[in-house]
Amino acid sequence: MKTARKSTSVPKRFIPAPPAPEMNLRKRTREPPAPPPVKDDASDDLPRLPDDIIITILSLLDIRLLPRFALLAKSFRDCPKLGQRLDFGQPVFEQLARKGLYDSTVSRIIDEHKGSKIRSLKLRFDPDNNEEHWAMVADWIIKVAQKEIEELDFDFYQGNQAFLLSDDIFKIETLQILRLSYCDFVLPDLETKFAVTGLPCLRILSFKKMSLQDLTVIEALLESCLQLETLELLYCCFPTYFRIAAGHLKKFKECKLITCMEIMEVTIEAPSLTTLHYFGPMVIFKYTDFDKLTDCILDFKPQRPSLPIEAYKLDKLLYGMSNIEVLTTTSRLLEGLCSRRSDGDSTITNFFCLSKLKEIQLFMEGSGYCNLFTIVSFLRKCPSIEKIYIDCRGWLKMEKMAINSNRPGGYKWVVQQQCLLDRVLGPCYPNLKEVKLAGFRFDPHEMQLLYYFVETGLNLETVAIFLPSPRICSGPVGFPDETTLNHYLRPRMASPNARIRVFPHFHDNLLYPPRHARNWNNQF
Repeated sequence: MKTARKSTSVPKRFIPAPPAPEMNLRKRTREPPAPPPVKDDASDDLPRLPDDIIITILSLLDIRLLPRFALLAKSFRDCPKLGQRLDFGQPVFEQLARKGLYDSTVSRIIDEHKGSKIRSLKLRFDPDNNEEHWAMVADWIIKVAQKEIEELDFDFYQGNQAFLLSDDIFKIETLQILRLSYCDFVLPDLETKFAVTGLPCLRILSFKKMSLQDLTVIEALLESCLQLETLELLYCCFPTYFRIAAGHLKKFKECKLITCMEIMEVTIEAPSLTTLHYFGPMVIFKYTDFDKLTDCILDFKPQRPSLPIEAYKLDKLLYGMSNIEVLTTTSRLLEGLCSRRSDGDSTITNFFCLSKLKEIQLFMEGSGYCNLFTIVSFLRKCPSIEKIYIDCRGWLKMEKMAINSNRPGGYKWVVQQQCLLDRVLGPCYPNLKEVKLAGFRFDPHEMQLLYYFVETGLNLETVAIFLPSPRICSGPVGFPDETTLNHYLRPRMASPNARIRVFPHFHDNLLYPPRHARNWNNQF
């Protein structure tokens, strides 16, 4: 029996595998790339402005920011002393005024000023009406006048009496803008005629809260300032018969008057006038030529019973404004044009026609008997109207006891006006695109407006309705929504593209804003 033969071959030697590399638990970071080689001349890529040009640019910034730039480099160390716009009416300076440091701060900055030019100087504080402060402000005016001052804005807002200014302010040759509030002037004797010897470059003149019973200063300024473009007389005390003689001024474009109740007549001689904004009582306007007038605000206060204004005088006023394109007015103008009669024969006279008027804004607050018939009688004189804004707030608030009465706002009154409207229904409005009704409460007389516009706007696109504030609505009020209104009024719409939109009251200032703000007189 053969036995198994043992293998004589040598087994292969076991070679262990190389150990695995240890794991580096640290987060690997990419090494930053090598920086590019530095060129010998770095100015080839980024040219460097000279220091004097940089300082000139910095001097135009706010006076509060200049001390920060003084820390950047030694060459900017004098930046705070080179500022060209010295505005001392900011809140930080009001705090200094409460601490009694306002005078010394302004005097130090003006005395240490090293620049050759100061563009504007604005003061807003309550000075002591004594000789010391009179001399101090006069000294400031003299110093800035030597540095080509262009704008002076002084507001002595809280004084017990108007602050006195010397006539040195009328001798500045470079002044372009002059705004003064609650101050007065030291004028020569009555025997010596006051004349303005400077201000050849004055463009904007604004007086606020000043007594202008004596028109000597206004007449002298209008006679001498041949470059005048804008005149603003805001909350001033005017004489009973006020006159603006600017017929010789070729660049006079804008006039804004916010007057007192004592005024009775305003005469304006300005053939080049394009903008007229008036806020005050209903007065008699006399003028020479308003052919270039395109932007007008006639914001009348409640009329005084002692001064009735005949309808023909208001009609004559609008007859001269035949070229205006934007008009903001109140219901008092319409009531003055349309006589107050209840027999149905009253209407607005047909002597004027605003053929170029494209936008009208009407405030109904304070109206006594203005209704849809009165509004339509006025709009018939505006065949090219494109945008209509009517503020219904305060217009004939409905009372429960007057719903069925013949009083303004009652049911019988609404029916009567609808009958009058059907008798004199004028032509449609082919250019009307947008109607805005603010403070709309869906009262019967307000719904008449809505019906009228959707029926006569041939190309009407949008009727924006802004609901009244919940604070003026007594009790819970349910207004129809947008979908319901469009469905209900669709058969009455003359334009197939017309759409009614409903917004809450707080969107009034954001959507469909008119050219003129509602509280335009409070912006000054």
